[in-house]
Amino acid sequence: MVLIEFPTPEMRAVGIVTRIFPATEDREELAAVYVATTPNPTSGFVEIVPTSRLVWLDWTKNDAIAFIVSGGAMAPDNIRLKNTRNSFDPFK
Repeated sequence: MVLIEFPTPEMRAVGIVTRIFPATEDREELAAVYVATTPNPTSGFVEIVPTSRLVWLDWTKNDAIAFIVSGGAMAPDNIRLKNTRNSFDPFK
């Protein structure tokens, strides 16, 4: 789970990284991030974001879905950040 700058650079939205596109000689590493809408997480937006702009959260999928469906009312006590993404696995 990540935070991305959405819908403006001053705001953050919870997103789910679904794919990482490796860097090339002329492009930095990119991520496909699904930003679900509240209260129906089956609709939302797919954003392509440089991985350097992602803030990685230490949330489970259940934490993120509960947060989204409840409009933020159900959330972990803290927004815990990870230092790095380590190895990316979209199914963890």
